[in-house]
Amino acid sequence: MLQSNLNSLDFSLLLPDVTAIADEVDGQLTRSMDGYMELKAREDGRGLA
Repeated sequence: MLQSNLNSLDFSLLLPDVTAIADEVDGQLTRSMDGYMELKAREDGRGLA
């Protein structure tokens, strides 16, 4: 996508935008893993596997 739009790309905004996207994805992954680990811990505590 970036390569096909090189002529209209503002490189001064690219890194901050990519960083913001990466931070958001990292936050979502962290919340997902926290939820999974919490559920797993509850299941393990009840003897469910």
